[in-house]
Amino acid sequence: MLTAKSLFVASLALPTLAYWKDYNIAIPNGNNIEGGIEYRTNSKDTWFTLESDAAGFSLGGSYDPSKLGYRLKSEGDSSSIIYSYDSSVEPLLVETNEGDRGIFWVHTISQDYPTSGAESAVTKREVWDDGDFKYLPFQNRVLEVINSGCNYGMALTLEVWDAQGNYQVFNGTDDIQYAIPDDAFPLNATATATQFATSADLYITGEEPILYALGDGTVPTIKTGYVLQVQVCPD
Repeated sequence: MLTAKSLFVASLALPTLAYWKDYNIAIPNGNNIEGGIEYRTNSKDTWFTLESDAAGFSLGGSYDPSKLGYRLKSEGDSSSIIYSYDSSVEPLLVETNEGDRGIFWVHTISQDYPTSGAESAVTKREVWDDGDFKYLPFQNRVLEVINSGCNYGMALTLEVWDAQGNYQVFNGTDDIQYAIPDDAFPLNATATATQFATSADLYITGEEPILYALGDGTVPTIKTGYVLQVQVCPD
């Protein structure tokens, strides 16, 4: 098991073991906008009307699109928001011992268009191909250690070393949550359930693989967040 000191030194050399992650992009508030919303993915070369009962999309999975766009039907590309997944970015490295646990990382992205106001002029710039893409920062970040399946009180410990040199220890029963500050990255953490004989060392780089680009007209407000969960005795 890595020590606090060696974890910083060896973090980039850690083996990346399997963990489940999802980048879920919600449907915009199309029902509140005259004309509705259009969407596009990298599997199609055209835009489609988004049905009012449509579900959201995920990026980055084996069967998910790698690129997704929304726009106002009434304004076209000037109102576009385009998301793209960069598979070269590794946001998390994990080392675990033997034991019954799982690691699940759920990211949520939502976007809401203003429901009133003057329409902007339709741009000729196609954001899908020529947008100014930037990496999307994630706010409201939570690291959680949880007893998810055993029906008894489980003692849990979460140790955290952040980029500022701060070391913190959190002890609890069945559930520990840590809100990750903006200046914490790269962040090292160790989650332990001693009585269950399992632990996990995490290295969170602070980098995320989602890029986004906006049009130059009526564009949505974006909200982001994630929960990185270490489940002991997973369901």
